[in-house]
Amino acid sequence: MQFYSKAALQLIYDQVNRDNPGLPVPLSASNAALTKTPVAISTSLNGRNTRVEFTAYPGSGLQGRVTLYYDRIDLSQLINFTPTVYMKSSVATQQAMLTYLNDALGFNLGAGDLSTPTAPVTAPNATAQTLTLAIASASPAFIGNLVFKYQIKSAGYYPQSGPGPKTLLVGDNLAGYFGTVAASDLFTHDELIAAAFLKGTKPTLYTGTEGWYKFFYNSQVLYLPITPVGYNVTWNTLYNEGLVYGTDDNGKFPTAPTVNQLRILSHGTASEGKFYYRIRLPSAGADPFSAATGIIAASEYQGSEVQMFNYLNNGKWASLTNSQWTLWCMFQNSVVTNTTISKMATLALQSWTNILKNQTGANYYWFPVLELVDTSTTLLGLDSMFGQMDMSLKTIPFSVDQSLRVAPVQPGNPKTIDFLPVTFDITQSLYVKPVIPGAPKTIDFRPIPFKVEMYTPSKVDLSATNGDLDDF
Repeated sequence: MQFYSKAALQLIYDQVNRDNPGLPVPLSASNAALTKTPVAISTSLNGRNTRVEFTAYPGSGLQGRVTLYYDRIDLSQLINFTPTVYMKSSVATQQAMLTYLNDALGFNLGAGDLSTPTAPVTAPNATAQTLTLAIASASPAFIGNLVFKYQIKSAGYYPQSGPGPKTLLVGDNLAGYFGTVAASDLFTHDELIAAAFLKGTKPTLYTGTEGWYKFFYNSQVLYLPITPVGYNVTWNTLYNEGLVYGTDDNGKFPTAPTVNQLRILSHGTASEGKFYYRIRLPSAGADPFSAATGIIAASEYQGSEVQMFNYLNNGKWASLTNSQWTLWCMFQNSVVTNTTISKMATLALQSWTNILKNQTGANYYWFPVLELVDTSTTLLGLDSMFGQMDMSLKTIPFSVDQSLRVAPVQPGNPKTIDFLPVTFDITQSLYVKPVIPGAPKTIDFRPIPFKVEMYTPSKVDLSATNGDLDDF
């Protein structure tokens, strides 16, 4: 499509020359001027969709005025698919989109080619949004409409970020959004309730859409359920199960009796193995241990994880319409330093209320937050192991033969040792025969060989001594 990357005016000359091959010389900006704006006509007249008029420049070798017909580019037919164009989140008008469109599609559209260049557009975010650009009837080179999708570019790839997508769609590791995770890759509502509640009454299972949103928050990977996991549960029940604060202590405002709040759950995936998650309630403050004072003002939840969650609701990061944002959500936060009253709000932080920590209701929803645990920096307890002990016994067979060898046990029998005794025999060389190479629990050795010979002492010839013997 390099042909279409020229300025709109030059493109007219190219199109006219293409559709009028009988011209004595090709028209160009150096020999003829465009004297009348291109006008759309019915193709039934001569098969072309546009009429245009040129006037020759003096001294160019041409003279007079000529009316010609050509076809403007019909973008509806040329782009017969819906391309995706990546833009910055600061784009606010159709005209501001043209730089990204021209780069991506090879055009040179200008503001004059658009019917409504100053019309506002929804800011690009992580959700691909569809837009139709209407081409102005006076555009010299184009007609029709241009339909495309637009969104922001991804913010990085994080292969060690746990289950779900690894590409960060928007934001950074302080506050970012990856996308959605299937319940089969994390927890279903029923699985999470079964794993989390070991002591008291379980919440009522919520049967809505399952799955999870995946975020970065302060370099920690967080998961928030797309819909609540359960309801009809008290804050105290959650606290007694260790499901409120996610800290290795009793929490900021504990109830009695106090309970350590570090609950870690594990779950495996077929493709990536086992992961560990710290489970807790969401926090409505930048400081997760801060206490709410009455209705939490916007200044109090600035920078909080719940404010980040709502970027999916208000269009800043995505355009996700889901009824979950209007449901009441139970938070970590208490009222001032009160151990008996907690804060509850809609997930969109539009309404607030105070409830007793031992109070429950059909509209008190449990939205647990799962934090991915970094196993390289967190000491984990032993996982429970389940199995069946093999209590069957089998007699070890043996036999006695001339080699005095105990027959080895049959390989594979449980609770036995696979071994071979050292075999030996006696020969004239008086060495111990080495064990069979490779047999376990033996020592591969060879003794030092030796031999025995008769000893013959030397004799002195007395005739050679002349009657004298030494030492006499």
